[in-house]
Amino acid sequence: MKYKIGIRPLNDGRDSVRYKIEDKAMQMALATKKLIEENNGYLITSMVEDSNVSRTFMLQYVKENGMEKVARGVYVTDDVWPDELYIMQVRNSAVVFSGETA
Repeated sequence: MKYKIGIRPLNDGRDSVRYKIEDKAMQMALATKKLIEENNGYLITSMVEDSNVSRTFMLQYVKENGMEKVARGVYVTDDVWPDELYIMQVRNSAVVFSGETA
């Protein structure tokens, strides 16, 4: 699946400011795309914030790319089958799987 990258802010007549904003938006989009690729189609809000990407940008990225919210702070791309055990582990790192779930 191809992801849309970048947000084009309104042109306010100050080209140097606009390009700085576009560069920052492109950096955030590339960082978000990299996180999705590294996490096999999952996007986790805490990891996005650690990458210095704003929540506002992340939510816009999620909406533009048709990602699905599967849990609080966890989003998946449309080509990923949500794994309930992985999602549970991401949301609470203290969870320990045993028996047949391990």
